[in-house]
Amino acid sequence: MAMQTLTLNKLLLTAGLVTACALLPSALLAQETADEADPPEQSAMLDDLQRQIAQPPPENAEAQALCVHYHRRGLALMRLGRGIEGLADLKQALALNQSNWRTTDDWCSRWRMQNDIAAAYRQVGDPRGRMEFVRSLADELRKANVRRYFFTLTWLMDDQVTLGQLRQAEATLKQAGDLLPELKLRKDWTTEEHSVLGQWTKYSAYLQELYGNFAEAERLRRESLRHARAYLELRTRLNGSEHLILRVASGNVASCLRLLGNNLAAQGRYSEAEVYVRESLSLMLARSSRESPHVARTLGNLGNIRMQQGRLDDAEKLLRQSLSALERGQVRSASPGLAERRADLAFVLMMRDRWPEALALFEARDQGLRSDPAQFARTGSLRSDWALSLIRNGRAAEAAEMMQRIVNHYRRVPYADPQVVARANGIYAVALAAKGDDAQALAVFERALPPLLGQIADDAEGDGLGAGRQFRMTLIFEAYLELLARQQARNQPVSGVTGSSDPVAEAFSIADVARGSAVQRAVVASSARASLPDAELAALARQEQDAGNRRLELGKLLARLASAPEGQRLDSVMADIRREMDSLAEKQASLRKTLAARYPDYLRLIDPKPATLAELQGALQPDEAAVAIYIGREQAYVWTLNHRLTAFRTVQLSRQAIERHVRRLRETLNLEDGTLHGFPAADAHALYKALLAPDAALWREARVLNVIPHGSLGQLPFAVLQTAPSAAKARPEQAPWLIRQVAIAQQASASSFLALRQRQIASGERSDFVGFGDPVFGDQAPASSKGNIRRLRLMTLRGDDNDGIENAFTRLAPLPDTELELREIARSLGADPERTLYLHHRANEQNVKASALDRVRVIAFATHGLIPGELRGLDQPALALANPKLADDAKNDGLLTLDEVLGLRLNADWVVLSACNTGAADGSQGEAVSGLGRGFFFAGARSLLVSNWAVETESARFLTTGVFRAQTAKPALTRAEALQQSMLDLMQQRTAGYAHPAYWAPFSLVGDGYR
Repeated sequence: MAMQTLTLNKLLLTAGLVTACALLPSALLAQETADEADPPEQSAMLDDLQRQIAQPPPENAEAQALCVHYHRRGLALMRLGRGIEGLADLKQALALNQSNWRTTDDWCSRWRMQNDIAAAYRQVGDPRGRMEFVRSLADELRKANVRRYFFTLTWLMDDQVTLGQLRQAEATLKQAGDLLPELKLRKDWTTEEHSVLGQWTKYSAYLQELYGNFAEAERLRRESLRHARAYLELRTRLNGSEHLILRVASGNVASCLRLLGNNLAAQGRYSEAEVYVRESLSLMLARSSRESPHVARTLGNLGNIRMQQGRLDDAEKLLRQSLSALERGQVRSASPGLAERRADLAFVLMMRDRWPEALALFEARDQGLRSDPAQFARTGSLRSDWALSLIRNGRAAEAAEMMQRIVNHYRRVPYADPQVVARANGIYAVALAAKGDDAQALAVFERALPPLLGQIADDAEGDGLGAGRQFRMTLIFEAYLELLARQQARNQPVSGVTGSSDPVAEAFSIADVARGSAVQRAVVASSARASLPDAELAALARQEQDAGNRRLELGKLLARLASAPEGQRLDSVMADIRREMDSLAEKQASLRKTLAARYPDYLRLIDPKPATLAELQGALQPDEAAVAIYIGREQAYVWTLNHRLTAFRTVQLSRQAIERHVRRLRETLNLEDGTLHGFPAADAHALYKALLAPDAALWREARVLNVIPHGSLGQLPFAVLQTAPSAAKARPEQAPWLIRQVAIAQQASASSFLALRQRQIASGERSDFVGFGDPVFGDQAPASSKGNIRRLRLMTLRGDDNDGIENAFTRLAPLPDTELELREIARSLGADPERTLYLHHRANEQNVKASALDRVRVIAFATHGLIPGELRGLDQPALALANPKLADDAKNDGLLTLDEVLGLRLNADWVVLSACNTGAADGSQGEAVSGLGRGFFFAGARSLLVSNWAVETESARFLTTGVFRAQTAKPALTRAEALQQSMLDLMQQRTAGYAHPAYWAPFSLVGDGYR
């Protein structure tokens, strides 16, 4: 970007140059949990640092020797986390320095000490002191050394942004850019090129991030990292491994790695970001103790990314290590960083349902912040998460009072992020409902929920696209559902936030949003980087995404500026930001209007409106029914409907109780260990009796029952529920399975079901079948398929720390039996296997993308389905295809990811995923396939046939081929009925011994099962 083109509006975005790090701390991402014990190399380094700080100044030494002593000791103190003492030593060293001194190793070098002092000011958290010091450097270096002057300008701009001096930052950034042509003419350009360009691309990336253009910023971040690595390599070659400049160059690489992780995290790509932040932490630990603020902060960031991924064990360990490091280092009790870390750990404990421990941490945080009365008077200690912990500890009245104060604060400031305000109001309503004030709670919910519903998938307030935000939103939604259930029991109407005064209909819409929000965020994140098949759509989508991202980033900046004391606010700057945000909002609304008119399917994909009970009922056929379930903390909610009637009830079955039932059923269905287990019929009947039996009259005569499950129920095929108690010794084929009474189709949400029903079926001639399977992964010898259990997970779940996507194929189990399955499906559909199958090396990404899939009726993928985080660097669900190293497919990575699925063109009645494991115990696999399903549905599929657990190969082949034989024999059968018929046929094959549901129930139909 040419600096001459920078305007004030562009500069306003640079206000995030420092605040980007401050505003996205939880987005700085992950590594494996760090060991509590120091490794030998860390212990040796600590011993060496301790020896350095213990040495007294040399007696009768010359000034230069004293300068070296204080320089070394100052850096050692900083690396041990003792920044205040380190800064004092460094200042003393600089005072001893004389400009005519020459050094060969940079100790006591004036420029190196100036660098270190600037870093020390940052470490101790003194931006004003740092800016004053950097100004003095700029004055000193303006004519003496243009390259060093360039660097001081970038530091100065950084501090100006931190202090909200945006106009000055604009001028400073322009000054730095104007120096680049002169720098390229210097004799030292050959050695300093990477250093200078790395700094320039780093700050250019900040700008793009604050524009909301994270893709371009990512490119610049990678370029900055490339320069940093090249500079480290060059300096290692020129200066040797002991030179002080290598510490600087290594630290710069660590910084670039961390900032790239920041960027990827802001895009929701946590696993990919983890790769870079793990490396950053490794570099930091090689030169600093665990007590240093940089290491402590990064450990905390790693803990937060684990939290966003839902890996709470790791998150807690990392956050405890970070907190311990801060408490052992030179950190004041009132330190905002210490307070933030306590709050982070408390939040993870909340997510783990350990509310008393969380409350204790919030109270310790409050006590620490109060130790600095002046700071406390400015910032206070109130926090919405603290209020939530009070509610769960039976102190709802205190929580309501706290939240009222927080909400009132947002009303007083000139600007607050609307999403932050909405969430605060939502938690305030939760507190009011918990203390029994339902009337006021309803009024506050009605104020809070519309903006929360309207931006369900946006990244507001730095929450990212992860589990933390989902947890808070779920608490708010479920409290509202409980309140609506009480209103329904009292026969009282509501004003409603989704357009209905009927509490039952209102609760249905809210539950559907809550049920699908986790998958929705994944879809939105993937759509942002998808190569959409229509060029005009891709351009409009990118413009809409960029406008939305930029508006959100400006909102964060405006909220930060508005929080300054009244006398220090930059009113004219804030007014400029408001005007730009208003303009962006108008632009985004106009683009969405265009998308709605020209590409309604895409708009429904990224911003589905809450489905209504009336819409779902109107979409049902006369011989079709639906059951929608939402599982709350203490009770479940069930809506049962056909095309004429609707029933609603609350079921006194807690989330934990339902999970226990599902877990026992799943344990007996999964054949991963090769053992056939006894079926827990009591659990199968208990779930049926509680959830389906009370309103069975509404669905008993239906041909197809659409089940919209929630939580752990999404991992259970409803076909295995039993409609009556089973006799103790009843044969499995005689048991009262639900599948005997009705064909079943599973839906991710009511809104996704409606989107499928509203879509027009594309016309045109189609071929019957194409299949991709048995891809070549590595050198594993194929196993005999007869009687085998398909291994659907990686052979080792996470592998070595350095094992990323490129090495994953060596850990994927081969699937030789899938070739026979695909051949039989092809024959059952009347297709020629030799022309329609892509097997082994040919089952690669290039062939998938090059095939005319929009002219095929049935598409089958017989391969592994992978979930985000299962491989390092994988942030979206994916299908594993042939190893590109073995399949001559160098342009692809071998994984068909969700964003690539969104870019396909399909017109398929069926997409078969016959080796995907959708049944992880924590539900993550199910969400992954739901996300893939949304992608395939957007691309043009109408239904998915997916496997739920490790299957026995022959029964799986009989089941999938039986579906298509049934449809071929009876064209009037619905897709759900074809699957039902295949299940019943397999169940009755006594000679084969397939009566156990582990054999006949592993596949679910997801999507439109009627047509």
